[in-house]
Amino acid sequence: MEKKHKILEISPFTLSLPLDGGKECIVERIKYFANNKNIDIRLITLNTNNIGNMKENLFNLSDIKTIPINKSKSKITSVLKWMLLNKPKTIIDFNAVGYREKITNYILNEKFEVVVFEFPYTTEFVDLKKLKTNDIRIVIVAHGVEEEFFRELRSLDLPQFIIDVETKRWNKYEKKILNLADTVIGIAPNDVSFLRENHELNNIYYLPPYLKKENKFWVDNEDSNYIIFCGSLSFLPNYHGIKWFLDKVCQGDLTCLGNGKVKLKITGKISEKIKDEFSKYKNIDFTGYLSDEDLEKLMLNAKCSIVPILIGSGIKIKLLKSLSYGIPTITTMHGASGIIYDGQEPFYIGKNESMFLSLTNLLINNRDKRKILSKRAKQFFESVYASEKNIKNWENLILDGRYE
Repeated sequence: MEKKHKILEISPFTLSLPLDGGKECIVERIKYFANNKNIDIRLITLNTNNIGNMKENLFNLSDIKTIPINKSKSKITSVLKWMLLNKPKTIIDFNAVGYREKITNYILNEKFEVVVFEFPYTTEFVDLKKLKTNDIRIVIVAHGVEEEFFRELRSLDLPQFIIDVETKRWNKYEKKILNLADTVIGIAPNDVSFLRENHELNNIYYLPPYLKKENKFWVDNEDSNYIIFCGSLSFLPNYHGIKWFLDKVCQGDLTCLGNGKVKLKITGKISEKIKDEFSKYKNIDFTGYLSDEDLEKLMLNAKCSIVPILIGSGIKIKLLKSLSYGIPTITTMHGASGIIYDGQEPFYIGKNESMFLSLTNLLINNRDKRKILSKRAKQFFESVYASEKNIKNWENLILDGRYE
């Protein structure tokens, strides 16, 4: 009987339903490996002490362990640590030293061949030197570039001193950690180029995130009277992007869309504070949390999807999710960054406010344009992200560093 490859996956957040953004990429990849008879994969998730429905969602996994993160309740203590420790705030808040020895011993005792860290900062929970001494492969998935994210925040009305300090700290931290890995996998080519050049990495490779093929298809409901944005506004890039769409693209008045009665539906959990802030805009519906079935139905019946993202590194999973169903989609130059395609674009790109509005109305009003773009979107997604070649490349890179 052939020996199974033992992989430990360490995720910085729970992978319970509902999934959003990068979580879905992680889950689909783990599901593929869990169904591979030659692989024994196990999971540690941080920031939670509750397995929730992870067992149901990842039923073929050998084992799931959870680790609660006990952040300091004192703001004064948190600030003092940040000033003294010379590390990014996220790293300090983890307080990982209390778990490091236990998790490292678990890895050594269970004789894992490979440890996959989702995001560089999850390495805080493991003694990387001991892993290297015991010839355990270290693979880090770079879902984005933290340094770049903080650099982009300089354009916003936020404390500049803190942003500058965090940018420098992330630069130093990512360079150190990524160079300790055997393999680094970036899911956006522009992030890979940035990390390779700025951190002198010769161990980093680009792979598109793996997402499953969706069997259902956008329905082109002629009676639909709404466009959709899928994403929680508690996430800064989503909030910033929607504010830009409402204030700059629509000039605060959504009657500029279609026949003047088109609504914008925004999915995901939302705080009362943000809901109150957005109450001045008309024709917006906040759906709140939706089941997978209800969210899918809402997406499939939308006139089109918008992804007006202007900040944040990494690939925009909400854009890929729209493409997976063949939903006609408009995004920005920033939203489209990291998505490589040959020939005709699988989505529209609004390069400025007026162009974004024009393209949105083109899709709202023109059924033929919607159908053409929908077909392109689904074909592109399935050939790049949901392909067997893509997930095999992930398997090879994780197990032994082979890259084709």
